[in-house]
Amino acid sequence: MTALKGRDVQGFLKAPGDGIVLALIYGPEQGLVHERAELVAKAVAEDLSDPWRVANLSDEDAADAAKLTDEAAAQSFLGGRRVVRVRSASAGVTSAVQSLLKAADAGTLDGAGLVVIEAGDLKKSSGLRKAAEASKKAVAIGCYAEGARDTMAAIREQCAEEGLSLDNEAAAVLTASLGDDRGLLRQEVEKLILYKGPKSVRADGDDRITAEDVAACLADAPQEDSFAIASLALSGQVKQLSAALAEAEASGTSVIALLRLAQNRILRLMPAAAAMAQGEGAGAAMKKIKPPVFYQEQDAVSRQLQAWPLSKLQRAAAAIYEAEAACKKTGAPDQAIAENILMRLAMSAAR
Repeated sequence: MTALKGRDVQGFLKAPGDGIVLALIYGPEQGLVHERAELVAKAVAEDLSDPWRVANLSDEDAADAAKLTDEAAAQSFLGGRRVVRVRSASAGVTSAVQSLLKAADAGTLDGAGLVVIEAGDLKKSSGLRKAAEASKKAVAIGCYAEGARDTMAAIREQCAEEGLSLDNEAAAVLTASLGDDRGLLRQEVEKLILYKGPKSVRADGDDRITAEDVAACLADAPQEDSFAIASLALSGQVKQLSAALAEAEASGTSVIALLRLAQNRILRLMPAAAAMAQGEGAGAAMKKIKPPVFYQEQDAVSRQLQAWPLSKLQRAAAAIYEAEAACKKTGAPDQAIAENILMRLAMSAAR
């Protein structure tokens, strides 16, 4: 097959054909990469924790051609097609993937499972991408930045699947708090769905997610959650930020998403900081922040405005843009780059 786009992507994610043995999902939008990898994996094996149907290979294991091909060819003892997942794949798996696809194209892997590979931003010259795009037994799906409208449409569809609607103010609060990263937004909506409860037990008419629902879920979330990292950085809470970053890394949170959350937080503060530069007090200036600051956030936001005058916020925003660009370069130590800029922000705020 070749690179899939548009409607072809959605069709494949919902129903990958039995003849396809490999799905390469790559791109700079790692939240979307992970989301699509989960969707296609669940289309094959609904329960991704089922050890008989799902195998998770490290990058090192996936680079072993014999092991990768054996896992793809293995049959489930309890029946049903298997999924082999490879996350954060590097160029080291290219040779193994080429061997796998050579066997598949030769017809020796009929009835094989589906290998789902998640990768970063791959250039057209990437051996891994070229191998997938050249094979009739593979698909390659690029994941790039989407417009805010497309992102929110996907979130509303997620709510609709559970019989819920998301009102406009709730959508605004979500994007203001979490940015536009698909992965983070989808995780938060999953929490909101749990908060509202299954359709079978909800009261009649209780099918709308409001801004108050969003605020309640955000307020109840633990400080380690990725959306709190931006607040910790801008509040100068160095020790707490260090712990939260370690938690985020352990859970596999996208560093690009973390940077965008910090960027979004900074941009949200700017109108208030500009008002303060004109002589307004923090309380009055805070009213210029949209969506409005919730009561439980007001003390923290007030302290952030005192620590971050407009000129300092502008420099911080530029630094985060540069850090994001550096993270997207092939082979860049993205985790270290993101952590470095966020810790620098926290230390600056703590002075």
